[in-house]
Amino acid sequence: MRTLILWTPRALGLAFTLFVAAFALDVFDGRGALDLVLAFGAHLTPAAAVLAATLVGWRWPVAGGVLFMLLGGAYVLLAGPDRPASWYVAIAGPAFVVGLLFVASRVLSPPRV
Repeated sequence: MRTLILWTPRALGLAFTLFVAAFALDVFDGRGALDLVLAFGAHLTPAAAVLAATLVGWRWPVAGGVLFMLLGGAYVLLAGPDRPASWYVAIAGPAFVVGLLFVASRVLSPPRV
């Protein structure tokens, strides 16, 4: 059980990183090479933030959990209140769940001293 509690948020954090990175693929629409590289880099920025939160959570689960919850909250604020609820559920929801799982992994499985 300790292994499941430890690895679930880490695996879900990596999976969520790939999910967010998939949204960057919408830049391939016939742009010029330089414009394409710049747009692709800009669209990968959220995935890089999610990956960074996962890596922080790997070493410091509570800090990673807080970062995931902050990323979820930032998405809600940046997307604005006029978006469909499904947007918030699909993006902010998993971020909050992974954040809670990171915190739970630390609480339920304290490090051995």
